[in-house]
Amino acid sequence: MAIYVKDLEVDLYRGIKNLELNNLSDINILTGDNNSGKTSILEVLRSLTFPFEIESWNDSLRVPQTIFSSNNLSFFENTSLLFNVNENFIKYRFVTGSNIKMEIYINCEEEEVELEEKEIDKISGIIFKNKKSDSEKLVPVKKLKLSFYKNDELVNEQEIYEVSRRRIIKNKNGDEFLSTVYVSPFQHIEGTVYLNDIFNNPELYQEMIEILKEFDKGIISINASREGRSVIYKILSQNGSIPLNIYGDGMKKAILLISAVVKAKNGVLLLDEFETAIHTTAMKEVFSWILRSCIKLNIQLFLTSHSKEAIEKVLSCCPELQEKINLYTLYKKENQTVARRLTAKEAIEASESFNLELR
Repeated sequence: MAIYVKDLEVDLYRGIKNLELNNLSDINILTGDNNSGKTSILEVLRSLTFPFEIESWNDSLRVPQTIFSSNNLSFFENTSLLFNVNENFIKYRFVTGSNIKMEIYINCEEEEVELEEKEIDKISGIIFKNKKSDSEKLVPVKKLKLSFYKNDELVNEQEIYEVSRRRIIKNKNGDEFLSTVYVSPFQHIEGTVYLNDIFNNPELYQEMIEILKEFDKGIISINASREGRSVIYKILSQNGSIPLNIYGDGMKKAILLISAVVKAKNGVLLLDEFETAIHTTAMKEVFSWILRSCIKLNIQLFLTSHSKEAIEKVLSCCPELQEKINLYTLYKKENQTVARRLTAKEAIEASESFNLELR
């Protein structure tokens, strides 16, 4: 069974307070109102790849990864936003499928220090022509000091200065703790796919082609070619060879989801608002393939959704897998985040017999 995370408790992260998700299964659907914490849960799970380094949170900043942009907050400012006002820490714990228990605590302290101008130039990563970088003049600069604890033991410290103009991008220390793949609701618009992984699996590649015929009945194959530094994916159909980026969002989202499943083999797959851009007529075919393939490839799956129709499709599209599906509905109660847990069978019966709102 692909249960890498059996229990998850989040004391504090963004809007989540004192949340408990127990008895997680192979397939877990997270639903609830806006700002109930669905995406934040995926961010916590995603951080488990390298839980003791800020790099694991880079993609949780919810801004494009640019070196410099006047339209975006700095890396310093966005890192600050990971922590709630007046609550300068993140704390959560989890139990793995093999009963390994771990608590992760990240403390953030902001302080003002004085740095020489030459040191600021070095930290900022920006070199100005005709500017001397040897000035020893001291300038006041804000700094975040991040301390990472594992089961109350300090395991790492990192510093981020307000003059930093880029995210920290470096090789992580040590091996991955847990392999995770995250897919955002609109990642398909960026043209992101993981087709190299699926090209290496002929059986799953052919299954993908059959599913994509729901979007284009004349599709024959998908090929990759390099043009300069870019890889261009083209779909061969009865109408000729067409670049993937010419197709609609539904086709691009389906390819992204299917290729992400293959990439997540023997790990955790996190699909945020997974039904986005998938037409209702194609939902059953796409979702059935995702669920069955996750079980086949030893993947623990987490999905978030606002859509009642999409949730019902996932609950019912693979009757043989219903015992492996849990539905968690998140809501706020007395300044805490609470989760109602139902098995797939319980959720279907509650919806049909009592008209219980699953979202």
